[in-house]
Amino acid sequence: MERFSEELGRAGCEVSLSLQPHVTGRWDRARLEQALTHLLSNAAKFGARRPIRLLVSQGGGTARLVVEDQGIGVSPEALERIFGRFERAVPTQEYGGLGLGLFLTRQIVEAHGGSIHVTSRPGEGATFVLELPASPPGSYMAGPAPWPHPPADSHPT
Repeated sequence: MERFSEELGRAGCEVSLSLQPHVTGRWDRARLEQALTHLLSNAAKFGARRPIRLLVSQGGGTARLVVEDQGIGVSPEALERIFGRFERAVPTQEYGGLGLGLFLTRQIVEAHGGSIHVTSRPGEGATFVLELPASPPGSYMAGPAPWPHPPADSHPT
């Protein structure tokens, strides 16, 4: 949130956070930050000057991230299509973008064994729900990460 605060400020979006402590899992932090950045960027773009809610919780073996805006919303026929590569629910000339953010977000979430869905109605905003397999506190460090990264000092041969 701190890294994204400037963009949210320019968009005039106030963000309220509801964070359950100790939400844990075996996830690639950089990729999840990328997914969250796509969701927050869309919320700021399509809900400029309106509040955004971000909720993080865990229960029943699932971690949940919810990003809710009060923007222009998504038409029913575009709800699934917006997760496709180069797909958009609005004209490019009005809002810009390549139509890759939600596609990449879905790819990241599914690579972690999770899912993402959206509920929305035109003119009433959108709610994106990202669900990931969670783990009990303290166990998230066991085992390999979903995307192993080479050590910083290693070089490909």
